[in-house]
Amino acid sequence: MLIMLLKKGKRMTKFLRYVFISTLLFSLLGCTLNVPHSTTTPSSKTSTVYLKVPSNDCEIRKWYNYQVVAISLINKRWIEEGIALEERAKMAYALRHNARMNARYMMQDKKAVKVLQERDMKKYGNPDGPDFSYLIHKSKSKGIKGDEVYKKIIESSSRTNAQYNADCMNTK
Repeated sequence: MLIMLLKKGKRMTKFLRYVFISTLLFSLLGCTLNVPHSTTTPSSKTSTVYLKVPSNDCEIRKWYNYQVVAISLINKRWIEEGIALEERAKMAYALRHNARMNARYMMQDKKAVKVLQERDMKKYGNPDGPDFSYLIHKSKSKGIKGDEVYKKIIESSSRTNAQYNADCMNTK
C-alpha cells in the first residue's frame, strides 16, 4: 500500500492538500467530528473534538460556499509555490467540482439533486456541471485568449451562485 502511495506522489500530495484545506475550513467554522478523538495541547491537556456533518441543505450550501471561497486563498499559495497557471486552473476546477459533487452527495433531498443535475445537463451538457474543456471553450468563444482563459477559470472556480445562496438564506 505504501508503495502505491509513493508511486502516486504528486497526485497524493494534491489530495492531501485538499483534505487539509477541508479539515481547516471545518475547524474554522467550529464544526465537530462525529467520531470523538483526543487531542493534546502543549500544556498536555486532552480534549475531545466533535465535527458536525452538515445535516440540512442550507448547512450543506454553507459548507460548499466555504469550500469554494477557499480556492482563491489556495491559489495564492500555489502561486507562492511556483505552480504554473494552467496547472493551477486545473486544480482550482477540480476543487470546485469535487465540492459540488460532495455537496450533492450530502444533500438529503434527492429530488433537489435531480433538479440540479437536470439544470446542469441543460446548461452544460453534463449532469455534474461543466468540465474543464467546457470552461476553456466558453472563455475562448467570448474572445478570451492565452493565459486569460486559465485566469478566468480560477476566478470562476471561487465564485458561487448568489441566487442559490439567497434562496437558502430565505428558507431559514
